[in-house]
Amino acid sequence: MKALPKVLSFILCAGVVKRENGRLDVLGVFRSTAAVRSFPADIERIVIFAELTNGHGRTPIDVRVCLVDGLDEQEIIGKRVTYTFRDPLAVEPVVIEVRGVQFPRAGQYRFILESDGRIIQERKLQVVARVAEGEAPEA
Repeated sequence: MKALPKVLSFILCAGVVKRENGRLDVLGVFRSTAAVRSFPADIERIVIFAELTNGHGRTPIDVRVCLVDGLDEQEIIGKRVTYTFRDPLAVEPVVIEVRGVQFPRAGQYRFILESDGRIIQERKLQVVARVAEGEAPEA
């Protein structure tokens, strides 16, 4: 069995820009909560920025976004990318753009990275309805 890549960082953001000097700027970081105007909420794109090590050659990386509903999960989007690791000791930046994400309702969503069918890392994002200034939140 092939060794799994190790995730050193995993950030959900609006974009990643590569500078002329090779440095990467991570823009619009999602923290633990995202507020949207209404549901279903269509997000044009969410970018995953991860730093991986211990990768060996061509490695498929699967991204799954799931709505957590009690003990059940509903996958709302999935994407596979293949990344080529040149050196298992190197730390490689991996940028994965996920387009057309639709959050059907408020709740907790898991952004899952998998390799060889096994979870290598996940991030949780709580998606809530934005409360307009002067409005009371729903009880």
